[in-house]
Amino acid sequence: NDGLKLLAKGSKEGVFNDPRGIFIRESKKVLLDNCVFEDLFHAVEFHNVEQLFAVSNIADRITSDMFSGGGLQDSIFDSNLSLTKLPVKYTFQGKKHYIHSDVIQLYTFGRKKRNKNIEIRNNISLVGNSPVDNPLSVGWQCFFTRDEAGDRGPASALLYSGIKIYNNLCVSNQHHGITIGRGYNNYVANNTILELSEAADSITAGIRVNDNKDSLILNNIAKRIYFTKSDKQNSFNNYQLNRYDPWIINFRDHHVQNNRLLLTKGKVTSSDFSKAYFNEVKGINLGRLKAVPFK
Repeated sequence: NDGLKLLAKGSKEGVFNDPRGIFIRESKKVLLDNCVFEDLFHAVEFHNVEQLFAVSNIADRITSDMFSGGGLQDSIFDSNLSLTKLPVKYTFQGKKHYIHSDVIQLYTFGRKKRNKNIEIRNNISLVGNSPVDNPLSVGWQCFFTRDEAGDRGPASALLYSGIKIYNNLCVSNQHHGITIGRGYNNYVANNTILELSEAADSITAGIRVNDNKDSLILNNIAKRIYFTKSDKQNSFNNYQLNRYDPWIINFRDHHVQNNRLLLTKGKVTSSDFSKAYFNEVKGINLGRLKAVPFK
């Protein structure tokens, strides 16, 4: 599906957009290349798929997730770009909440096959302009995995393995920059998680490693890294951002807007965008950003 465009007329806060751009089920060898998804709830949803290759796609004004599903195996997400999230409120137990949107969400709820051997690389998540004023509602959660089946007990677990998340840039103000759920032999490396807010009590977009064994976490930059029931000794050369830096503001306000304009006019692809950002990120002076090794 090269050059496919999927869009639907959306709305402002309070109304769900059209459900999804593409739904893939019980399939093998699927390629999504250079597609554009706009004004949708989910851009792509998948159930029990092998060899899904999603490369150089763009999602803009998405209510929930860019990619969402379970039972995914032997797949790659490379050089995808998520732009503006379109927030929507929902009511749960009498209270209104905003949907927490993810660039990529993997789950095991309702699945019989586990998620394994998946590469998530060179993807970029940005926070763009939004019709909603609340700044806490407009950020993406980047890469989130959870074993809901295993929450019922070890016998029901569908463990994540061979999940490799590397060379991604996440600019966010939500809880999860990268979260790895219950599993083993996973890999999180060379990712940069930039938090937008300066407020001391702001939501922290960090890296979370939950109930993992023999997983490697290295060379990441983030404000927080959390380990829960996991092998912390397999964490190396990760750097902690101790303060909000003007470089981040400049990066977002100037580089982002200029490249968004080029993307809109078709002057660059999301793959070009990804390469440009990583050249910039790799040039970060960690001392200038007051980044120190995690203890």
